[in-house]
Amino acid sequence: MEKLQLIHSLKHWCDLIWEYNQAIEKIYVYRDKLAIKLENNWYDPAELDRIVRQEYHFEINRSSSSFIADSLPKMVQKNTRLKEFDLWFCQNNSDLIWYNMRMEKLDQDSWIITGYNKSTEIKERSMYRALRNSFESILSTDVKTRRYLVSYSIFPVPDRLQEYDYDSSVSDYVRKYVYDEDKEQIIRALSLDTVMEKLRTQEDYSVFITVRQRDGSLSYKRVIHNYYDDTHQRITTSRLDISAIVNRYEAKIAEIRQENSIDALTGVYNRNYYEKNIRGASLQGFVAMLDLDNLKLCNDHFGHGAGDSVLKKLAEVIKAELRSGDKLIRFGGDEFLLLAQDCPDDEFEQLLLRIQTKVSEAAVPGFPGLSLSVSIGGTRVAGSSSSEAVMRADQMMYMAKSHKNLVVTDRFMLQNGKDGIERLKKEQVLQQILIVDDSDMNRAMLREILKDNYSILEAGNGAECLSCVKHMGSSLSLILLDLNMPEMDGFEVLAELSRLGYMDDIPVIIISGTDSTADICRAYDLGATDYIHRPFNTQVIYRRVSNTITLMAKQRRMAELVNRQIDRATKQQELMVDFLSRIIGYRSGESNPHFANISTLSALLLQALQKRKNHYGLTEHDCQLIATAAVFHDVGKIGIPESILLKPGKLTAKEFEVMKTHTLIGDNLIKSLEIYHDEPLLQMAAQICRWHHERYDGGGYPDGLKGEEIPICAQVVSIADVYDALTSARPYKPAFSSEKAIQMILNGECGVFNPVLVDCLLEVVSQQKTGKEGTPPEKFIHSPGWFGPKHSHLFGLGDVRKEPPV
Repeated sequence: MEKLQLIHSLKHWCDLIWEYNQAIEKIYVYRDKLAIKLENNWYDPAELDRIVRQEYHFEINRSSSSFIADSLPKMVQKNTRLKEFDLWFCQNNSDLIWYNMRMEKLDQDSWIITGYNKSTEIKERSMYRALRNSFESILSTDVKTRRYLVSYSIFPVPDRLQEYDYDSSVSDYVRKYVYDEDKEQIIRALSLDTVMEKLRTQEDYSVFITVRQRDGSLSYKRVIHNYYDDTHQRITTSRLDISAIVNRYEAKIAEIRQENSIDALTGVYNRNYYEKNIRGASLQGFVAMLDLDNLKLCNDHFGHGAGDSVLKKLAEVIKAELRSGDKLIRFGGDEFLLLAQDCPDDEFEQLLLRIQTKVSEAAVPGFPGLSLSVSIGGTRVAGSSSSEAVMRADQMMYMAKSHKNLVVTDRFMLQNGKDGIERLKKEQVLQQILIVDDSDMNRAMLREILKDNYSILEAGNGAECLSCVKHMGSSLSLILLDLNMPEMDGFEVLAELSRLGYMDDIPVIIISGTDSTADICRAYDLGATDYIHRPFNTQVIYRRVSNTITLMAKQRRMAELVNRQIDRATKQQELMVDFLSRIIGYRSGESNPHFANISTLSALLLQALQKRKNHYGLTEHDCQLIATAAVFHDVGKIGIPESILLKPGKLTAKEFEVMKTHTLIGDNLIKSLEIYHDEPLLQMAAQICRWHHERYDGGGYPDGLKGEEIPICAQVVSIADVYDALTSARPYKPAFSSEKAIQMILNGECGVFNPVLVDCLLEVVSQQKTGKEGTPPEKFIHSPGWFGPKHSHLFGLGDVRKEPPV
């Protein structure tokens, strides 16, 4: 009876009540809130341990020994009257449970084990301890009394265990410390009623505030509210300093805004920057619009890579001239907006003129032939909106663009008026148009339409037209040609102009009264640029003439740029060939002029060969390749031992056999460049290397080829090589005269050559002695001079060690 009374009294404060009977070694469960189904029953300790572990809850460290099965019997054996300890469990829902356990001996065989769930107390204590590294303060508010305690604070709070009214304290705090915000709105957001309302539908509720510190600086706080447990009787309010996070975030935002405001290609501000920061704003100072001339043509002919390089260079040149505070914005594709403040009128105009000059002098990396120009319009801004100022500058820029490479400013407009650009155009040399028609009336009508903007020439028939074209050449900008004329009609004129090569430089527009489809197609087939049917509209004639001339002018400018690029590439190629020939000559003991001589003489021989009809059908491009590849004829000597290569006397038969292998070495060396094996120049060079010592009668080496089995490129270089060797002075032989060398070749002393090439050599030598025609094309020449009486020293070097001693 006493035991039951004790058990009953313990239920008021204990969450767990067990009785352990030492005699029967079993446990009776009177009360256990964690395992209600176990109550009022006896259990074996091992069985109870299994049930607790698997079905209800288990110890945190499951690998440790069990309290029920192991520890409890051991403590009983020690016969201790009283034992207190803490027991930690983890429920199946992962919630942690802390029990304060008390074991007390009841009688001889019985022990009473009680447990008190102090999870709430320990959790609170542990949470505060863990959160101290993050939170500035933690408040614990009772929902019923609406009062709070300061559970934790990094700031000194002497009476923190005293209760405070929540809402009044929040109101005082916000009014005193919160910075530059709607404080009443913050007070309402932090009120206890608002917090409780928010926590009904969400686990936590946060309010962000900005606080002014004692030193005047600002810090950013996050105030977090949540219910402490499921009873909803207490609310925990934690304050977290997020200043570092906000500052990093704002810095990142500023960085992103900066990136979004910079043009990726040119590195200046972009249109996005203008729209967000400039548009609609009231400006003071100056605004200029700059447009790059002919960018589309540059993209069409050189590719967009060239266009990008041009735009980057333009931005670089402009930025170099700007003052501190000036802003450059890429407004469109090739349009740039310049904003300048605190700048006198004269200084601003000088700035724009300086930019114009620097742009025209700029060299574009990778495109040395490109020349740049820019059209600029600039105006003063006096408090007007940016949109109005930009529109005014844009209008001036388009006026400048109609002339190209011009700066138009307020002063220019004041001095020249609205017709200033047109007057500038008229001051230029007028483009010339040739009107060809047998009708005086038709010529007069066309002259009247075009006379104000063009210089007019006239021809009454086809013969006069051809005479005028031969005299004026490409200075003519356009020909307006009638088809129906006596003696020589328009079709015959077109055919003759095409034959003479004028159609590439001078566009021709047909103006005729016939609308026959056959005639129109025939005119286009013969090279006409356009076809206008008579009678015509005056404006149509003027526009089509103007457009044709403008298009042709652009094509000429781009052709000039292309030619500059080609010239540059050709010079670079010649530089590399000359450099390689010097390396080869240095290794083989021969001077560089020897290789230049071979190339030059090969070009002259090919020029003479081309005059002979039905021989090999060599094109000009073929001849250029052969003359260029000729310098590689002895590249194989790199693999010949120096003892043989640089021997001052004649070679022995054995040494000569080694020397002959230079033809094979050169061929293999060139063919080893596998990635370039399809290049015509290297294919030609390989043939020359291998077979330039073959002879027409089959007496050469290394393969004993005969007649036309020998490629023509190797035949040409072979005879050029022998002639240069004979006329060159060496330590072991004097230079033979040209006559002596020719005689030795004719006598077959150096082997048998193609008779046609021998005739070509005789022609070339004869022409050089008499000073007649025969100068090699400039692109064939790799030395400072060319073969002739004034440059005979070019034929003073060579190598006659081609044959073994007799």
